[in-house]
Amino acid sequence: LGLHAAPILNMTVPYLRPQENGHREEVSYATVERTDGVKVLLVGLDPSQFGLSAHHFSDDDFGATNFLLSRHTSDLRPRNETFLHVDRAQQGVGGIDSWGSYETPMAQYTIPYETMSMSFGVAVSSPHTAERE
Repeated sequence: LGLHAAPILNMTVPYLRPQENGHREEVSYATVERTDGVKVLLVGLDPSQFGLSAHHFSDDDFGATNFLLSRHTSDLRPRNETFLHVDRAQQGVGGIDSWGSYETPMAQYTIPYETMSMSFGVAVSSPHTAERE
């Protein structure tokens, strides 16, 4: 069990080619805070843990819909928005190498093909909330 804090830009892994990255597993709760003090709290309910990634880049920035959009990480420009992904499970490549000589991911890195569900709580707070009450 650990408690970690980092600026969102530090959660991005600077791979040569932009791609989805920085996913955290077994998260019990997470807080994202804006520069104006507004906070969003996520708490895992059922199951009590979830997966999370947060970036100042969209999926499209990482080439999700157009591989040629950003060919190198240096092409990316952080956005003002925060893109938060909350997942029940995420399956990475899970292979033995990066060039595909083994086409099937190793068993311990696969997710069974079945219906899954999850619940989590969301709370938003603002430093101005107390002023309005």
